[in-house]
Order: sequence, then C-alpha cells, then structure tokens
Amino acid sequence: MALSSETPGNFEGLAEVMAHVDDSFSDCDLGRNFAVAHGEIRAWSQPPELSDYDGSMWDYYDFADLVEWIITRETLQACAWLGSWGSRVSSVFREYRGEKHAPVSELGTLLARLDHGAAYLIDPTGGEGIHGWLDAAETRRLAALIPPKPRGDIGDLSTTDRCWMQGQLWAVLDWAIGRDLGLLWGGDLGILYEQHPEVVFFDDGASLPVWLAG
Repeated sequence: MALSSETPGNFEGLAEVMAHVDDSFSDCDLGRNFAVAHGEIRAWSQPPELSDYDGSMWDYYDFADLVEWIITRETLQACAWLGSWGSRVSSVFREYRGEKHAPVSELGTLLARLDHGAAYLIDPTGGEGIHGWLDAAETRRLAALIPPKPRGDIGDLSTTDRCWMQGQLWAVLDWAIGRDLGLLWGGDLGILYEQHPEVVFFDDGASLPVWLAG
C-alpha cells in the first residue's frame, strides 16, 4: 500500500509506537503484527478484517508508509530507477556476497547498510519500502570503494545489465557527492510514481553525465 501525494491522515498513538522502534528503523519490539486503534496498541495473531478498520485504526503497513512519505519528502532531492536487477544494491557488485552473518569488507558493510539497514521498514511480502541509507561521509566512502565508472555507451544495454545499473548508481553518487548529500536505497518507492516538483529525476539514463556517452 503506497501513500498518495496527499498529507497522511490521523496517526493517534504514533508516539507510543515510535518508543518501540530503534533509531535506525532496523527493528521494533512490537514486530509487525499490531494495530493501533484510538491510540491503543493492539497485538494480533491474525490480521484484522478490513471491516475492523475505521478512521482511527492503523497498522504496521500504514506506519512504514508514513515513515517513507516523511523521509522521501523531507530529505530526498534526486532519485533514479536502477533497473530490474532486484532489491539489493549489493547484487550489482561482485565484491560483496551479502552473507548476513559472515565477515564482510568495508564495502560490504556500506552496501549492507543500504540493503537492509532500515530492515523494519521493508515490506516482508514484496520488498517494497525504504531499505537503508548512508550519510554524506559514508556516501563519499562508498564511491571510493566501488568499481570504477563504466565507460562507453550504455544506451543499448538491458536494464538488468550490471554495467547499466552501475552507471545509474554512479550518476546518483556524483550528483550527491557534488552537493555533500547522503544516499538512500529503497524498493518501489511511492515518490517514483509522482511528479514531485522539488525532486530531480534521472530518467532511465536520459540525464546521465557525458562520460557515459562515450
């Protein structure tokens, strides 16, 4: 369920839910099986019926959508679609295998922060939502560690091609580093479907820097 461009409605009891969420949104001791009605948190073993939802009830999915709505509108200045490779940014870099409990390199650590640093916000059924982010210093460090910028014309490459996706990521990195900004990674974010006036969109390579054209 994606939020529209309209301001979200009533979230009575939000402060009580936030008290259970860690600062990075990686975990919440409420889990995902809860709803809030009239400001009261209610755990459940089976999802409520749709008929149970009225204007005062909201649940985990509404909460995750609300956080996405706020973060993307308050912090996002540019975004790009990085193709159909999958939901893990690490999948385009062979240097990182993504074993969750194995020792990883510095590059792997940064990519893992993007992949699932905000794991609680990732929809467990489809992978949509915010996955993670890096601050400006971490973004500059990521750019120093990933493979060099791809050369040549990427216009004819498939959007599942590793080189094409690396090129898209480099375009965003260059843009962010030039403005001392961080980097956010997500799956199927709602803002990609909107013409938000304050956000620069890199459209399928059309706005990529000259160095990718030859």
